[in-house]
Amino acid sequence: MSSEPLQLNLSAWMELPKPLQFEYFDHARREAEKIKEKLLEQRKKFDILRKHLKFHPLPDDDQEWLKWKIVAVDGSYSTTICDRVGLRLGVYQAGYLIFEGRELKGEKYWSGVFIQDQDYTSLDVTRKILELLCTRLERQIALDALTRENPDLILIDGSFFGFRVKCEDVKNVRLPDDLKWSTGKDLVNEVRDYTLRLLNSMKAIGIVKRTRTCALDGWLIYKYGSDKYCIGQNDRAILQHIMPENTWFAYKSLFGIPNAHLIFTRIRGRYRLLQKSKKEITQKDLLSIACRHVNHDLKRELGLSLNALPITQYYIKARKELLPLCIETHEKLNVVKYLGYLKSEINPSTGLPFPIDLIDSVITLPSGFTKEFLEEIEGILLKEHNLDPSDVTTYFKSINPQKEE
Repeated sequence: MSSEPLQLNLSAWMELPKPLQFEYFDHARREAEKIKEKLLEQRKKFDILRKHLKFHPLPDDDQEWLKWKIVAVDGSYSTTICDRVGLRLGVYQAGYLIFEGRELKGEKYWSGVFIQDQDYTSLDVTRKILELLCTRLERQIALDALTRENPDLILIDGSFFGFRVKCEDVKNVRLPDDLKWSTGKDLVNEVRDYTLRLLNSMKAIGIVKRTRTCALDGWLIYKYGSDKYCIGQNDRAILQHIMPENTWFAYKSLFGIPNAHLIFTRIRGRYRLLQKSKKEITQKDLLSIACRHVNHDLKRELGLSLNALPITQYYIKARKELLPLCIETHEKLNVVKYLGYLKSEINPSTGLPFPIDLIDSVITLPSGFTKEFLEEIEGILLKEHNLDPSDVTTYFKSINPQKEE
C-alpha cells in the first residue's frame, strides 16, 4: 500500500469561503439570465441584418496553388522591456518561410536590438518604438522575399496598417544616435512606405487575427438612422452567427465604397456623440462626418489621406465550427484567385492558414529570452579588465526587482 498522502484536486470555487461560494452562485444565475435575454434579442437582430448581406459560394479548389510559390511572413518583439538603471532594452525579429504548394522549401530570419538610455521617455513610448522597429523588419524581409523569391503569394500576419495606432505618440521622439532615423516620425514614414510597396505588389494578403471592426453595426445605423438594431459585437462575431458554411463575404458588396470597413466602423463609434448634439443627422451627414474623422486620423498618424489607402477586407467561412477568416488586400486585387487556396489551407484547430500558424510558432520569442540576452551582455562586460565590476552591475540593476521580466 502506498504511503503517499492523498492529493485532492479541488476546484478554485471550493477554495473560497462558503459565504462567497453561495454569493457567486447567485451572481452566476443573474448573469446567465441577462445573457439569455441578450442572446434572444440578438437573434432577432441577426435576422434583420441577414436579409441585407450577400454571401458568395467559395469556388471549388482546382489545386492550381500546388504549383505556386508561397511566402509566409511574421515577426516578434519583446513583450516585456528590460528596464534597468542604465538602459532599456528590447529585441525583435522577423522571418519568412517559403512553400511550393504545401512543401516547405526554405526559410530566412533577421533580428535587431533596441537599446535606449534611461531618460524622460515613458515605457509606453519605448514599447511603441520597438513595435515599429519590428514591423519595419517584417516589411523589409517581405520585400526581400518579393525580390529574391518572386512568389505567387505573400501572407503577412496582421493588418497592413495595424501599426498606425498611437504612432502620433512617438513622432516627435528623438531616437538613439545608432539608429538610422532621427525621430519617430522618420521611422513611421519608412514603415508606411514599405507597407505601401508591399501592398502595391498585388501579391500580398494580410491575415487579420484580432479584428475590432464594427462596420456592420455602423451600416445598420446608416441604414435605419438609429442604433436600435445594432448587435453590439465586432463583425467577425456577427458573421459567425449568420454566415453560411463554404461562403465568403466582401464589404464592398454591401457598402460600395473603398475603405468601407474603416468608415462604417467610425459611424458606429461616433453615433452616440452625435446624438448628444440633438441635431437631425442625415445619411449624408453620417457618411461625411465618418470620412472626415478617418481622414484626419490617417493624416495625423501616417501622413496619408483616406483616398491613398487602397485596402479592403473579406471574410471566408470554410467550416461551420470555425470563426470566419478575415483577410485584407489591395482593393484592386483579384481575391477570387486565392480563395480556393485559403479554403484548403485553413488549419481546423485555429481557423488560420497553416503557413501563418507555422511561421508564428517559429518566430515567436521564447519567454524570458530578452532577460537572458541582457545577462549575456552583462557577462561579457564583467570580463573586461578596464571596467569596474560594481559599475557594470549597477548599470544592469533592475529598476523594479519585484517585477518579473
